[in-house]
Amino acid sequence: MNIKDKKYRRSGVSIACYVIAAIMLVYVCYQIGSTVSTINEYYAQYEMNATPMEYLTYCGQAALQPFFYALATFMFGFILDAVRKNNKANYLSDEEIEAAKEAKKEAKDAKKFAKGEAAAAKAGNVTTAEKSVEADFAKSLDEELKADEKKAENKGQGQKKSGGNRKNSSYNNRANGGNRNNGNRGGNNRRSSGKKPAADKAEDKAEAKSEE
Repeated sequence: MNIKDKKYRRSGVSIACYVIAAIMLVYVCYQIGSTVSTINEYYAQYEMNATPMEYLTYCGQAALQPFFYALATFMFGFILDAVRKNNKANYLSDEEIEAAKEAKKEAKDAKKFAKGEAAAAKAGNVTTAEKSVEADFAKSLDEELKADEKKAENKGQGQKKSGGNRKNSSYNNRANGGNRNNGNRGGNNRRSSGKKPAADKAEDKAEAKSEE
């Protein structure tokens, strides 16, 4: 196969030369614009008019040196590529060309897949921020429900305890009432037992008098 039919592998040095030359050309344009602005300000300050030759002279002096450097750098990269193109080792093989095509195809498919996912997410009209907000709201609502359940449980336990205390107090009141009744009954028995000996004494006295 002819060398011209293969794809040339460009050198990194030549690519750097082209980039530097492009940056220098941008600087040349900036330098020309800055020079023109300076000339306009100078002549406006002293109320003078500049001729086209003066513009060309000043701009040429400001841009000539960086333009020469840019041209020299570009020519160095161009000559380097021209020399390297004569060597077959500087061209891509068929396997490398196929691998590059496959990589390019995979990158294109991945880009299409990413676009499809973005379109699907947009159609669903649900963003990541909205999902996080919904999750936070659901979490806070769940915590509130759990807190309400705990409060209800604590309230029910407190009511049970108060009911038990009331039962114990009523039981104690009943017991105390029974003890009081038993005490009253014992006192009455004592009183009745105290009266019976006095009646017996009176009967004995009456019998003694009747015998006399």
